[in-house]
Amino acid sequence: MQHFESAAAAPGLSKRAARRIIQRAIVLAARDRAVRGHLKTARMATRWEIADWNLGWTVNLDRGRADFDRRAAKHPDVVFTWPTAAAFFERAANPRAAEFQPAIAGDQRMAALAGYFVQAFLKCLAGLLLNPVDEKGMSLLAGE
Repeated sequence: MQHFESAAAAPGLSKRAARRIIQRAIVLAARDRAVRGHLKTARMATRWEIADWNLGWTVNLDRGRADFDRRAAKHPDVVFTWPTAAAFFERAANPRAAEFQPAIAGDQRMAALAGYFVQAFLKCLAGLLLNPVDEKGMSLLAGE
């Protein structure tokens, strides 16, 4: 099992491993009761992109629930774009660092609401980068 000393080491991940870790972080963030409370009336499709990896996914937020989808949303309400994978993973390590903020396109009111979920996601991602295992203790890096 491989452990990361910091989120900055994460760009060494393959896209496949990164996607597994990202998906797991979304699942964990969706379980956060405070986030669910903030999003209990929200219904939106958000698109998340890492430009240099040409990697993207959709997170549908629907009344407190969050669902991960590998496919691109046809008409997302909000799009979060990080220019590089390094910036994306560094954002998890430094959630308040302005230089690692994503570019945001779309409805700004919805983006602010989705921000609660983004913060919870980044916290979960940081933890998974330090210990990349699923709920059964199996490595999310298996098959690398």
